[in-house]
Amino acid sequence: MLDVPGKYEVQQARATRGVMTDEWVDGEWMDMYQMHDAMQAAGIKKFNTLMFHNCYMGNMETLTQAYNFADYIFASAHALSSNGELMTEFVRGLVETGDPVKAGGLMFERCTPVWQNSYADEANNDYANGDYKLIRTDKFEPIIDAAKQLCDRLLALYPTQKEAIDRATKSVYRVDPIDEFKNEFVNPFFDIANYAQLLAKDTDDAEFKAISATLDNAFKEAFIHYRDVNKSKEHLDHYTLSVCLLRQYFYTLDYKTIAPQLKPLNNFNEGYEKCDFHKLTGWGNWLNTNQQALDSNPQKGGGGKLE
Repeated sequence: MLDVPGKYEVQQARATRGVMTDEWVDGEWMDMYQMHDAMQAAGIKKFNTLMFHNCYMGNMETLTQAYNFADYIFASAHALSSNGELMTEFVRGLVETGDPVKAGGLMFERCTPVWQNSYADEANNDYANGDYKLIRTDKFEPIIDAAKQLCDRLLALYPTQKEAIDRATKSVYRVDPIDEFKNEFVNPFFDIANYAQLLAKDTDDAEFKAISATLDNAFKEAFIHYRDVNKSKEHLDHYTLSVCLLRQYFYTLDYKTIAPQLKPLNNFNEGYEKCDFHKLTGWGNWLNTNQQALDSNPQKGGGGKLE
């Protein structure tokens, strides 16, 4: 407000408009439960916009934990490659318009070329994929509902359609590559709409086909502004939100016993089943059932020709 004299006149009540930022402090960060508690403790009934200028925040789990706190959320399912132009141009658009939807449109209009180029390192022949989107939170519940239907159908069909479901699971797009040791629990983020589409295709199941169509439509309704970058060898034509995928072995593995040096890493099932997404969809039940490894899934790529 001090930077733009006269833009925001002081009303009889104290002004409540402004931009709040949360930055790294000595390598510490909040998990999604701490984030939820912090927003609840802030005493603000609802924020207008949450802008996640962080990697991998476009996941179903975190967004389900956060969507009731804001009218709009910016998030990326991929590693977010930006030198700050997204945040800077969004704030500039807010100053100019006072409207987050209009500001989001201006942000993409003004910074897309610079932002997209940050996903290409031509000198090292290294290219990646990325996405960024503005989500209407009043349209988020249909996405959650469709995810529950997807989970329920996976659990119902797995005993009789294991081969087809495993084939879809090992083909679903992973938004970040596995590490050099092929540990699938490292950044286990996979595009949920792509998963539904592959499940429908490989099982030829009418219910999976209906669920996939419902999920696609729910994303279409929820995404206001959207941009993606397809610059690696393996990519999707369109990215949605990610969801955690693991096989049962890693989901139930006792990490605290086999790797105590990794503290405070919890066992996956202990932490995951606290989240609202699991409580609303039962997704952890699928992670506790799936037998298919995810070490060789299509990934964001790198080291490939620019396409």
